[in-house]
Formats: sequence, structure tokens, C-alpha cells
Amino acid sequence: MEKTLVVLKPQVLLRNIENEVMDYLTVVGEVIAREVITVTNDQLDRHFSSSREWIEMLGRKAKAICEYFGIDPADIHSTLDPYEIGKTVREWNRQVYLKGPVVVLVMEGEDVISRVRKITGSTFPFQADPGTIRRDFCGHLTAKDYTRSAIDNLIHAADSIDSFNNEVPVWFPAFLQQEQT
Repeated sequence: MEKTLVVLKPQVLLRNIENEVMDYLTVVGEVIAREVITVTNDQLDRHFSSSREWIEMLGRKAKAICEYFGIDPADIHSTLDPYEIGKTVREWNRQVYLKGPVVVLVMEGEDVISRVRKITGSTFPFQADPGTIRRDFCGHLTAKDYTRSAIDNLIHAADSIDSFNNEVPVWFPAFLQQEQT
């Protein structure tokens, strides 16, 4: 059976919607491990790449979102340089995880990675299909939410077996210990 890693970001607990989000997830796979943790800076350093290429990709995405909403990225970021914008967005993303505890899940099932990703929805809730977690619980976000801070889209889900293998040691080392015993 395939496994995947899911992180429910702090807003899930702060908004008291964990049970509702779990209702979506458990339709597509079985939760085989769960832990509530307080995120550390070390975990965030390991989760969010510091490579120039990745940071520039974040900056390009942020610029595209500004342009989508008809906002000049320079008005928000004081620059058009994707690397500089990306550094800001990377820090915004880190801050999302530091707002409170997160729920880390390991799920298992047939084709569970793609099924969890599908029920999670697009990174940007306004692009997510109705019936997905991000659309149904984040559909209220405005252009300001998308352009002046990280998108608090409630959930992170590994996108491949390689991501699962790389992310479990970061987010859920106790699961690895359980698997080895």
C-alpha cells in the first residue's frame, strides 16, 4: 500500500475544523499515524528549500498571482526581482506554520498520494475545484490575502513517494521509529 504525509496547518486547529477536514481525507485513505506537534525553525529550514532556484520559483508564482488580481507586484514587494520576492514569500510561508501546533498524519491506501492531492485541491484556493478542502474552507480569501501574505491554505500534502520519504524525517520522525520496530 502506498503512504503519504499530510500536515494540517495551524489554522485547522485554530478554526476548530480538524474533524471536518478529516472527513474529506478519510474518504481517500486510512490514517495510520497522527501526531500534534509544535513546529521548530529546524523543521522549517528542512521543509522550505533555500536554493536560489526554488526561491525564484516562489517569486515567479507570487508575481503571477499579483498580476492575476491586477496588482503591480512592485507595489507589494518593492521589487520585480523574483528572487527577492521569493525570499519574502518563503518567510511568509514559514510564519504560517509558526502560528500554532500542526497535525501531522501518515495516510495509507491505494493511490493515496494522488487521491489526497486531489481532495486537497490547488495550492491557490480560488483555483481549487469545489468539493476540495482548500476551496471549501478557504474560498473566502480575497486578493489582499493572496498578495500580501502567504496563502494559509490549511494543508500540506506530499506530492510523490520521494517527497513522502524526504518529509517524514522532517515532520514525523517518530513514525520512522515505529516502522523500524
